[in-house]
Amino acid sequence: MKNILTILFVTGFLFNSSAQTVTDTVSIGAAYSNQVWYSLHNNEQATDPINNWEIAIAATSNQVNPLTTAIHFNFKIGSLYEIPGSSPANFATADTSGINSWTALYNSDNTWAEGAFNNTTSLGGFDYGWGSYNSVTHNVDPNRVFVIRYNTTPVSYKKLHIGLNAMAGVYTITHANLDNSNQLSQQITVSTYSSKNFIYYSLSTSNIIDREPAKTSWDLLFGQYQSFDYNPPYTVSGILNNHGIESVKVYPVNNPVSYTNWGAQTFTQNISEIGYDWKAFAGVWTIEDSTVYFVKDVSGDIWKIIFTGFGGSTNGNYIFTKQKLSSVGIDETGGSLTIDVFPNPNDGQFIIVGNGTEDPFNIIIMDLTGREVYNEIIATGNGLFKRNIVLSGITPGVYLMNLIQGERMISKKIVIR
Repeated sequence: MKNILTILFVTGFLFNSSAQTVTDTVSIGAAYSNQVWYSLHNNEQATDPINNWEIAIAATSNQVNPLTTAIHFNFKIGSLYEIPGSSPANFATADTSGINSWTALYNSDNTWAEGAFNNTTSLGGFDYGWGSYNSVTHNVDPNRVFVIRYNTTPVSYKKLHIGLNAMAGVYTITHANLDNSNQLSQQITVSTYSSKNFIYYSLSTSNIIDREPAKTSWDLLFGQYQSFDYNPPYTVSGILNNHGIESVKVYPVNNPVSYTNWGAQTFTQNISEIGYDWKAFAGVWTIEDSTVYFVKDVSGDIWKIIFTGFGGSTNGNYIFTKQKLSSVGIDETGGSLTIDVFPNPNDGQFIIVGNGTEDPFNIIIMDLTGREVYNEIIATGNGLFKRNIVLSGITPGVYLMNLIQGERMISKKIVIR
């Protein structure tokens, strides 16, 4: 990963409406061999091979959590099917005699709450796709048998069923070869992995794989997924948002570099809002122009992303710029940089005073929707400085003033009466 700090000046005017723009490269490797969990604040948080697991189970049994009962399948290792009309009671006789007429199961590309194991033929009642809720025991009892067809030569298979002891928070995955050899029942306690979104399991090695970073430490997942823009879903290389992350695509934009009006957009929790279609291939990879993405990260800060390049299967490089536009937290101390406002509240006329260095700084004032109402670059000497600000025709309300100097940014709330 390579970071390049850039300040975008044109004839002395700063196009940024916030801190410096960072050009970053995230690589998932040749042949798209890895997944990378990425933090907009702190860059890469983890990298792991994409093909070292088969099943991902939600790391919670709390019914309040939207991810509860979500179980995903790793499409990179093969295909997943439910055996029609099957039951764990006939697990020993379950086979693949009709597999050519079965429909493969896919993870949702809209939400993490629906994995391939959830997107099965409904059995009615409290069917979660892989098991049925038992109102007496409050467990989720396995209610069907699944088959995995591996991308191996020769083709190989495993069959399995899954149940949950909800009160104890323990999943049981029972799996075997088609001839019932190597049968194993693996128990997984979700509380052990409560800091994660998912617990990963490999049937091939009978191992639990601890591969995902803490759910509060990342915003975007770089890798491959299967897109429902195609029928059947097709494997694409792109970006999925962390659970709960909000984002929005804005197109067309006349000048993506200077465009910052995130407050006018409708954000969504669709995990593939950024997705894959910011690029296209016609002999060479090209990047869609006139496009800006806004992302609200895990801390609630707003970022602008513009994609600038893609390396394809040669190196799996995603190249983009990122810029933080708004911070939720109000920090009134920025090392050697300080600021205050007098009077506050005020009627739109006030004085900012502070202590800074010789470097020029950018004053940006926005309303709570992110609409910019004031932007000025001023130069000061070392020590104390004072600046008179007049906001003509300003609507009463709460505003956020950012003072940006170098890589530092501090903020101050302003109340206009």
